Amino acid sequence: MSAEKEILLGAAIGLCRAAESNMHRVNQNTDDILIKALCALGAEDEKEMGLVTDRVKKEKQRLAPGCAGCGSPCGRTEDGSLRDVTSGEEAAVKAKTWLINKAVSTAKALAGGSAEQKDRTAATAFLYRAVFAAGMKNRQADQILATAGTSGRAEKPGLL
Repeated sequence: MSAEKEILLGAAIGLCRAAESNMHRVNQNTDDILIKALCALGAEDEKEMGLVTDRVKKEKQRLAPGCAGCGSPCGRTEDGSLRDVTSGEEAAVKAKTWLINKAVSTAKALAGGSAEQKDRTAATAFLYRAVFAAGMKNRQADQILATAGTSGRAEKPGLL
């Protein structure tokens, strides 16, 4: 994974952490930004990576405006990192990797506009839970998958 994709992944984790604590501020624009970010993670072309990352970070700041300048940060909305996804027990890493891959493929399907509104709402909610869960530290695979709202098997070994 390129450095630009690592930064974007971390920013997407941070956005989902901020959204989890501030769901009343999440709107269609937030959803679109997350979908765009996940699509960019799965894309070969990295031309717009910096722009997408900037949009993700700005949206996170909108969701949790007091966090950026907090003198006593709790870490609740901090950006994640590739290390968050790839560290831990082997089963946990596989679960996180599976979730990121599933989130990327779901985002691509949503970007294609093929889902009905009911399905789109459920799929978008899954994206937030999956990316949030993929950034979790010190958790067992079953805890990670339960947080994402799935009991799916983590069978894909590669990250993107």
